[in-house]
Amino acid sequence: QSFKHLLLWVRCMVSPDAWARGGWACRYVYRVAWAYSGGNPKAAAALVPDFQRAFEHMCIHSGGKAVIDTVAKLLGFAPAVVEPARATLHRFGNTSSSLVFYELAYFEAKRRVRAGDRLWMLAFGTGFKACSVVWRALRDSGPDADNPWNGCAHRYPAALP
Repeated sequence: QSFKHLLLWVRCMVSPDAWARGGWACRYVYRVAWAYSGGNPKAAAALVPDFQRAFEHMCIHSGGKAVIDTVAKLLGFAPAVVEPARATLHRFGNTSSSLVFYELAYFEAKRRVRAGDRLWMLAFGTGFKACSVVWRALRDSGPDADNPWNGCAHRYPAALP
């Protein structure tokens, strides 16, 4: 239950207009979403911004299959959005919050990032912690010589458990 509240807070923090309305608005939206999620999940879902329109790529913390599934469900991500997280978990296991950088390397190995694209990294820590950063690509990506996906990126996406 606290994980759901954390994701509600994240939704509010990255909402495009939350900063313009000030800190009180963010706290208000969180409280409303929390109240609705207890009795009416559909009402709480109406407060979820469309992150797939805000960012071209997303690297979400892939601490386990349950984490990926919950994040995808609560934030409304399509299966293609969580593909890098699943592939990273499959290939490297749970390496804590550094997984988001393995996901970035996955995007680079697949040559998916173009100049101007926005990439959102979202990682979770112990307890009630979340770290979020947005990057803007300065140039088209390609795999570096030391990319951890070199030689194996072509095997993904695969039918992952």
